[in-house]
Amino acid sequence: MKKLISFILILSLCSALCACGQKAAQTEDPTALPGQYARYQALIDALENGKYEQAHAIINAMDPSPATPAPTPAPYVESVKIFYYTNDLTGSDFTMTLSQGEDGDITLKAEAYPLTAESKTFTWSVDKDGIVELTPNENGSECKVHQVGVLETGVVITLKCAGATCTVRCIAVE
Repeated sequence: MKKLISFILILSLCSALCACGQKAAQTEDPTALPGQYARYQALIDALENGKYEQAHAIINAMDPSPATPAPTPAPYVESVKIFYYTNDLTGSDFTMTLSQGEDGDITLKAEAYPLTAESKTFTWSVDKDGIVELTPNENGSECKVHQVGVLETGVVITLKCAGATCTVRCIAVE
């Protein structure tokens, strides 16, 4: 078992020596070489005396850190759409009929594209007050629409998310 550990440590030593030697050669700093030789000698002494944990610590200290990869940019919202169940209402009209209570309420759903986009906080608005009331959920991915007035020319409901916008026209009849 000790031979196997010694063999693994020697392989690690060779790898570390190559990496550190290459690093010193790249910097072309002649003053760095005596310090590196002292570390190599300490490593060899630790291995010869069976102090494997100490040798492992020396190797880890000599191993150059890998370069940190550039962060992957998070996808941004390119477009948004408004759905009623599975029907895409974006850019179209729909009609609501005035009724008492919540029976006539509908729920619109928002979706941001690409689906992997981050920062999906939706904001709903209507261009005229007193015709429909909008009640979005916490992040705005769904919005309950309740008709409170009549306007046959309709109102425009707008959905915004991270700079992307879409609209639907709600025709409110009695």
